[in-house]
Amino acid sequence: MKRVITFFVAILFILYSLDLKAQCNSGETEINFVASGVSGGWSDYALLMGTASSYLINNPGSNIECITNGLCYTVTLTGSAVLEVYQGGVLVATPTNGQTICFPFVASNPGCTDPIADNYDALATIDDGSCIYNNCNSISGFTYIGTIGSCCYYEYNDTTTWTAANVLCISNGGTLVSINTSLESDSLNLLLGNNNTGGNQHWINLIDGSSTWENGDPLLFTNYDVSYSAVNGDYMFLQNNGFWDNSPNDGSQSNDGIYPLMEICLSGCTDPLANNYDPTAITDDGSCLYTYPDIDSAFVSQPIICYGGFLTDEMQIDINQTNSPSIYSCIIGWYPLPGIFTSYVSTNQTTVTTLNVNALLPNIDYFVRVVDSTAYYNGNGGGPSGSSTAGIYDEFGPITFSEPAELVASTSIVSSNQCTGDCIAAEDLTITGGTMPYSFDITSSGGTSTQNLANGVSSYSFINLCADNYDI
Repeated sequence: MKRVITFFVAILFILYSLDLKAQCNSGETEINFVASGVSGGWSDYALLMGTASSYLINNPGSNIECITNGLCYTVTLTGSAVLEVYQGGVLVATPTNGQTICFPFVASNPGCTDPIADNYDALATIDDGSCIYNNCNSISGFTYIGTIGSCCYYEYNDTTTWTAANVLCISNGGTLVSINTSLESDSLNLLLGNNNTGGNQHWINLIDGSSTWENGDPLLFTNYDVSYSAVNGDYMFLQNNGFWDNSPNDGSQSNDGIYPLMEICLSGCTDPLANNYDPTAITDDGSCLYTYPDIDSAFVSQPIICYGGFLTDEMQIDINQTNSPSIYSCIIGWYPLPGIFTSYVSTNQTTVTTLNVNALLPNIDYFVRVVDSTAYYNGNGGGPSGSSTAGIYDEFGPITFSEPAELVASTSIVSSNQCTGDCIAAEDLTITGGTMPYSFDITSSGGTSTQNLANGVSSYSFINLCADNYDI
C-alpha cells in the first residue's frame, strides 16, 4: 500500500427501522446500509473505505448515514456478510467484496472517469481502467499514426536518407524508432498496417552492425528478414512485411524510397501530489519532487534464518527526501483492526534516506509510516498507536518476515553390525525445518568431522559404521 490519504473513521449507529430518516443536508444523500448473513462482532460485517471518509458497518440490520454526493467507496466484506444498499427506500446495490460504489448511486456504467484522459466518459459511473492518455501533438511534415504505451508515433510525409531522417526526428523532439520487444514490434506493425501487400518502408534507429540503438538503448530484440546479411555501414529499415533489412544511406532505396518513422516518448513526474507534477506525462521517470519525505521502498533485507531467530532479522527502509531535507520519524506497526494502527517500534527524528531496523517479529504484516512527529503524536493522544492519520507523510506495506519451522534431525537404522569387529552398519539422517543449506558435525571416538549438504538436500546416509557412540 503506497501513499496515505487522510480519512476519518465514522462508526455508524444502529437504526432499527428502514423508515427512520436521517437529517441530511443539501448535497448529501441518505443511504441505508443493511448488514446481514452472519452474527457476531464487527469483523463479520463490512468496511467502506473512501478517500475522504470511511464507514465501519458493525451492527446487523439497518445502518443509516448521510453520504456526501460524489464520493466513492471500496467495500470490504468479512466472513459471510451480506450488505444491501438502500437509497430512497429502494434496494440499489448488493456489493461484492472489493467492489467500488459511488453515491448517489446510479446504475453501473463502466468507462474512463478521468477528465484529463482522451477517452473521458462523462456518463461513466465507475472507472474500468480503460483511460487513454494520448498527449501527442501534431507535428508539421509528420502524420501521427498512434501510441504504444507512453510513446507517440509519427510517419514523415516523404522519403529521405537515414541521416536526413535521423536529423528530422531529433529536431522535432523525438528519435527514429527503436524496437525493444516482440510485443512492441507487433503493435507497431499493426499501427503501420504492415501486411506485405501494401504500406511504406520506414527507417529505424539502428545502424547495421551496431550492438545498441543509436539512442543508447541496448539491442535486446531483432526481427531481421531471412535474407538479411550484416554489411557494416548499411542502415536498418522496417519493411512493409514487418521484418527488418539493411540499405545504403544514399537515396537509392527500392520501392520508391524509405520514410522516417519517429517516436516521442512522454515521461515525467506523474504523481499529482508532487511539486513538479506533469499532467502531460504518461510514464513516471522518477523525477518527482516533494515538499515532504516519502517512502521509496521497504523490504526484508535480512530474513529470519532459524526458528526463533528474529533478533537478527532486518528491514531496510529507503526514503525519498525533499530538496532541503525534512525532519521525520519512522514508525513500524500493524493493523489489528481496520483503521486502528498499533506501533511496534519507532525512531527518533531524523533526516536520513536509509533506515535499517532489526528484531521484527515473524508472521506479522508490518506497515511503515513516515510522520511529522508533532502532528502525529498529538493526533493519537501523545502515543504512536491509534486511529488518527494526522501528520502522516507516507505509508508503505505490508512487509512480512516469514519464520522457518524448528530445526529437527532424526535418524533411522538401515542395517546393524552382526559380529564383533564388524563395520557394516548403516544409518540415515533426515533434517527438517530451519533454512537450507544444512551442515552438521558428527563426533565419535575417532574425532569430529563436518559434513556440508548441498542446497536442497535434507538427508544423509552413514555407511560402514563400526561399533561406537556417534553424536550428531
